[in-house]
Amino acid sequence: MRLLSSVRVRSLSVVLAAVAPVACLVLYSAVNEHGLAEREAQEDAVRLLRVAVSEQDGLVQASHQLLASMAEAEEVTGGDPRRASALLARVLAHDPMAYANLGLIGPDGMVRASAIPVQGTVDLSDRRYFQLALETKDFSVGEYQIGRITGKPSLNCGYPVLDPSSGQVSGVLYAAIDLGWFGRILRTARLPPDAAITVFDSKGLVLVREPDPGEWVGREIDDAELVEMVLEKRDGIGTSAGLDGVERFYAFRTLRRGDGVYACLGIPTVEAFAEARAALFWRLLALSVAVVIALAAAWVGSEALVLRRYRELAAAAKRMSAGDLSGRVEVAGPAESRVAAAAFNEMAERISQMLLTEESAKSELAARVEGLVALRTRELFLLGQLVEHLQACLSPREATDVARHLLLQIFPDDFGAIYLMNASRNLLERAACWGEAGAVPDVETFPPDDCWALRRGQIHVVEGGAGGLPCPHLPPEAPEACLCMPMMAHGEALGVLHIAMNPGAHLSAAGWGESRARLGDTVAEQLGLALSNLKLRETLRDQSIRDPLTRLFNRRYLEENLERECARSSRSGRPFAIVVIDLDHFKAFNDTFGHEAGDVVLGEFARLLQSSVRGSDLPCRLGGEEFVLLLPEASLEDARGRAEELRESANRLALVHRGQSLGRTTISLGVSAFPEHGRVAAELLRAADAALYRAKAEGRDRVVVAERVEDLGVPEVGTKGPTAASARSLP
Repeated sequence: MRLLSSVRVRSLSVVLAAVAPVACLVLYSAVNEHGLAEREAQEDAVRLLRVAVSEQDGLVQASHQLLASMAEAEEVTGGDPRRASALLARVLAHDPMAYANLGLIGPDGMVRASAIPVQGTVDLSDRRYFQLALETKDFSVGEYQIGRITGKPSLNCGYPVLDPSSGQVSGVLYAAIDLGWFGRILRTARLPPDAAITVFDSKGLVLVREPDPGEWVGREIDDAELVEMVLEKRDGIGTSAGLDGVERFYAFRTLRRGDGVYACLGIPTVEAFAEARAALFWRLLALSVAVVIALAAAWVGSEALVLRRYRELAAAAKRMSAGDLSGRVEVAGPAESRVAAAAFNEMAERISQMLLTEESAKSELAARVEGLVALRTRELFLLGQLVEHLQACLSPREATDVARHLLLQIFPDDFGAIYLMNASRNLLERAACWGEAGAVPDVETFPPDDCWALRRGQIHVVEGGAGGLPCPHLPPEAPEACLCMPMMAHGEALGVLHIAMNPGAHLSAAGWGESRARLGDTVAEQLGLALSNLKLRETLRDQSIRDPLTRLFNRRYLEENLERECARSSRSGRPFAIVVIDLDHFKAFNDTFGHEAGDVVLGEFARLLQSSVRGSDLPCRLGGEEFVLLLPEASLEDARGRAEELRESANRLALVHRGQSLGRTTISLGVSAFPEHGRVAAELLRAADAALYRAKAEGRDRVVVAERVEDLGVPEVGTKGPTAASARSLP
């Protein structure tokens, strides 16, 4: 009892009492930092999961557009499984990372064509997307499942192929979206080690698992702790042991309502709390050192002097306990008293600095977190706007205009440009630019080898001359810091996204590229995918309106434009004319020289026809050796003169095939005009056909203008008259 009531013991008790509030504050701060670290980890998981779901929705929309385009292709509607399979294989080769397979199913549910070869027969009549496509005659989305042909986890979409004559469903095109892109998102995101993404259905069947997909995909894990948590909450966040037993913070949600398929993204709790635990350790160590110093000073003081100094120290300690951090004691008296006073003052000062530093750090951290969250939210919103608008674009030019408008908002403090590869792939041409007037380098074109990003196939950063070698395409007055990012899609370089630091922004070049690279890489990737899809769409469109042999427009395209020109001329009163052309004695020519030589003649005449027309003229091939030339805003006399020039040019053609001369080619031409020979497409075409018939009958190699409808005595539209086909039967 006497020892416990001694001054020294009481002095030690006072010191410990003074330190106790600080220790509580340190622990309280550690708890807050743990909570903040947990929230940040959960927000990172939720954000990336939203990006993944948005990416899935984008792939579904892209699949809709792709299937709708292919449903009109002749290879699909023609009924030839081999041609359809070849088309599907080519399309799959353009995007092997997005799709596991593309195929065509017959109305009976049997697979008719597939991009991936099929062994035996495969019945897909039980698939939901197939049944919905048959029922609704529209685009449908099916289940998440492991494919019977590919063996890969996928989300299947279907689109009906309609018979043009009956309007009935003749087949269903399907696209199997490869769910492996979930794993690619995890590999490209900047997440701590041991982060994991898992996709499974309501039965616990694992569809996607990254890492270790080979160990988990295809297994049922309905008794796992993670599965039980997700099935109970459906959508949300939580903490659970993963499939590998590692505890993580998880964000999870239903991928599509009604499907019963869930995606989970987890970040290890150990990694999330590592920084907060290290900070707690060092603070406790500093506090422990301060406490030891104070206890030593109190222990060595004499009782006589400590009693007086004790009251001063006690008073000062009470003021500190009340929140007055300015309380200090005078350093005076014997050495022991001065040591004790100095130790107390030092402890008080360090505690004050620690509390002030902690408060300042908390305020600064809160402000930075708030600013970072606002910035990331804005970036995600603008990226979503960019992806949404790019998917709605109809041409590459429109896509670059949309990108320029949104890039001005995504990178408001910088300037830059979009360069696209030309058709010959020997130059990159500037398609769009943004930034202050005069700040964008005046570089319109440059060869691909002048850009380090295209050579290396990755982002190239230049920061203050020390962060990378400047690209040769940059002018001598290039900015201090800039980025070049290749726009790639399916392994093909489509262009370069160039971003440069605005010299008027007064920013430091150090670290500038790293802050832009992450966002710029995402923008370049989305822009590359959009341009690739638009390029594929234009290719499919061109195949549907062009004759494959001559590359002229086909009969369907002619009929659409002929009806349009009749309607336009009826409104404006302007004339237009058509010329029907037939190669003379073409059947005899084929019999003499062979069909291969006949194709050469058709190709040479098609090139002559293309070189002889204006930009607004429409050269078409009706079939066989018969061609039609549509001449907007051309009078009858103008059309007759153009026809004579074409006839004379055809006579001068020098046709040679495999070193053998094919002789001279002559053509017969029939001309009709609006409104002299009719006011609807059928009348005009019939009148020109009748004129061609007369040209054949009068000896060929001539131009004949059609007679007026009332002079011909031809029945109204809907009755039959002479045709070029009958003219070709003349001797």
